[in-house]
Amino acid sequence: MGFTPETVYPETYFKIVLKLGLAGNVKEMEGFCHHMVKDRCPGAGEALLELIDVFVRHGRVSEAVKVLVNMTAGGYRVSVDTFNVLLGALVKEKRDFRDMVLVYKEMVKAGVLPTVETLNYLIEGLLESDRFESALDQYRRMRKKGCSPNSRTFEIIIQALFAKDRTDEAVVVLNEMFELDCQLDLSFYTCIVPLLCRENKPAEGIGLFKMMRASDVMPDSQIYGVLLQCLCKNLYLDDLIKVLEDMIETGLTPPSHVFVDVMNVFCTLGKIDDALKFLEDKHILETSAYNVFLEGCCNTGKITIAKDLLVEMSERNLADCNSWNSLIRWLCENARIREVFELLGRMVVSFSIPDCATYSALVVGNCRISNHREALDIFQHVRAKNWLLDPTSYSELVKGLCLEEMAREAADVFYYMSSNG
Repeated sequence: MGFTPETVYPETYFKIVLKLGLAGNVKEMEGFCHHMVKDRCPGAGEALLELIDVFVRHGRVSEAVKVLVNMTAGGYRVSVDTFNVLLGALVKEKRDFRDMVLVYKEMVKAGVLPTVETLNYLIEGLLESDRFESALDQYRRMRKKGCSPNSRTFEIIIQALFAKDRTDEAVVVLNEMFELDCQLDLSFYTCIVPLLCRENKPAEGIGLFKMMRASDVMPDSQIYGVLLQCLCKNLYLDDLIKVLEDMIETGLTPPSHVFVDVMNVFCTLGKIDDALKFLEDKHILETSAYNVFLEGCCNTGKITIAKDLLVEMSERNLADCNSWNSLIRWLCENARIREVFELLGRMVVSFSIPDCATYSALVVGNCRISNHREALDIFQHVRAKNWLLDPTSYSELVKGLCLEEMAREAADVFYYMSSNG
């Protein structure tokens, strides 16, 4: 079956223009494209649109723009979707903003009304070229062009403002978004929640998280992780517990350090009873979290609670050397040596071996009751193992030996301390 000239003609033009464009022969390609438009053969419009699509897919955006310009000059109808595809490709390739202006002007000349996607690409191009004021102006005027900002609009603008340290302006735009009650997607939350947390904006971060959950968008581990970290840092205890519980309910497992951070918040706020209830209710098995709690008990003088918990930890095989050391250190600093030795006995029975931190505490404890010779003996034991005491222990021992007029021994301790950093 033969082909009529009408059916062959646009196809032939298509092949020639495509071959020249993909080869980078722009000037020749443009000449054939001009003739193709001028001849107005049947099916030329569809062929030209397909050329734009193929050029964009092959990364030949300049060639696609040339085809578009010829189409609009020839009076061919071009849809807003085609303009958006070109604008999107220009943004993706970070082309000069003048190329975007050219495409947008062709759009205006063709009488095609922009969509929110069009304006988003323009705003993104303006921001990429450091034209922040113009980008914000476009954003403010979107409604005048019959469009409302969407999730992508806010993601582009807020991210760019934070990247340029224009934090106050970013928060203003974020608050405008809250007022608009805009429907946000996962991409926005994944991008902006971590940004807010890194900028230490816990109120805004938790506000977005609540919006996210209210709209049934499921957070991922990254969002939970950065938000929990930010809330811990700023001691937002109530929100912290709610976010953590929400994470567990969704089936995600929090990293073990999260429970340590949460216990730090409880203890920093002096909420020891609430911290203990949290440990019990959540069935936490991380020794490090219990150790933070023990430290908190010691810092607030709740030694009875600490002792009872340490016994329980030992029975459940949760206690490690640091667990024992926390309480031993406090008892030593408060000169309660008899209780220290009782605790040391339990420590050894539970197969926890005293370490340099344990001996550092014992040095301090003996110095506090003016038993400097015993403290010196402990130091000699530490030196024999090539261990190091902590700075406070060295300081108290040297000071005590000087008070006992044991200058040679004090000098010996000082020399060992300074020689070993």
